[in-house]
Amino acid sequence: MIVAAFASVIIVVVSTLVYTLLLWWADRYEKEPKRLMVYALLWGAVPAAFLSIMLELSVAMPGDGLLQSIVDAGITGPIIEEVTKGVMLWILFTYRRLEFDGVLDGIIYGALVGFGFAMTENLLYFVGGLGEGIVTWSFIVLLRQVVFGLNHAFYTAFTGIGFGLARSRPRILQGPLILGGLTLAILFHALHNITITLAQVSILAFLLTLMFDAGGIIVVLTVLIGAILREKRLIEMELAEEVGHTLSSEDFERIRQVQPAFQGLTTAERKRLRRVRQLAAELALKKSQLRREQDNATLRNRIIQLRAALIELRQSAGQDT
Repeated sequence: MIVAAFASVIIVVVSTLVYTLLLWWADRYEKEPKRLMVYALLWGAVPAAFLSIMLELSVAMPGDGLLQSIVDAGITGPIIEEVTKGVMLWILFTYRRLEFDGVLDGIIYGALVGFGFAMTENLLYFVGGLGEGIVTWSFIVLLRQVVFGLNHAFYTAFTGIGFGLARSRPRILQGPLILGGLTLAILFHALHNITITLAQVSILAFLLTLMFDAGGIIVVLTVLIGAILREKRLIEMELAEEVGHTLSSEDFERIRQVQPAFQGLTTAERKRLRRVRQLAAELALKKSQLRREQDNATLRNRIIQLRAALIELRQSAGQDT
């Protein structure tokens, strides 16, 4: 029993770490600040998870029939959990707006909140399953950590997509876009919970669960890939006019690559190139935002800082200015 409890902790922590690293890798150009990624993960793991538990317990109706389970798990649960998880996205969107650039950032932060939430929720389920025996515990681990391991991440990624779309839209459209993303998160969450609850009386319901979950993941991955490609095109367009001034043509060509070639470079050169890539990508995104927010003095100042930092890196490499 002690071994299984220890294994439960290791499984959820390692899985969450792997998922987080995959998200870090997927953010190919302008990576998010590590501290904000940690905040998003921790928000899902602690405040969102435990606040959801308390709220769900406080509004739960008496009874334990199938219909009551459907109401609690399929309606009440998804609404409470997606709203509490979405609070962190609202905080980032409102108070860390300079770091929240669009749909790609929304997916990343949303997924991180979801991974944190799933880490805590799965651990509670794993520990709870210990009393049912090792076979039951193993089944719960397989189902929640492997088969449905991405669920909370892709639910809240929809909320993140809503915030990401709102980032570059007029204020009058921001509310409906955010609400639309949150609604999709609740909908997919509800479809999962209702069908998995009905699975105890019909195998067809379990197949529907797999279908709905796979569909949601495919949609999020499609949007993610589209956001990465869009960011690549935007970076190429915005940085082209920086060549010869802020950037050397050699650095520009390396920045354009999805996976930059580091062959033949020293450790110091690789470190410099990564830094150039990060700053240049941010410069491109901030220039694009300034076209829509021309009166934003904060953006203008940040662009000046980024250009100065890139010129300094170019000079340090002995490149002509």
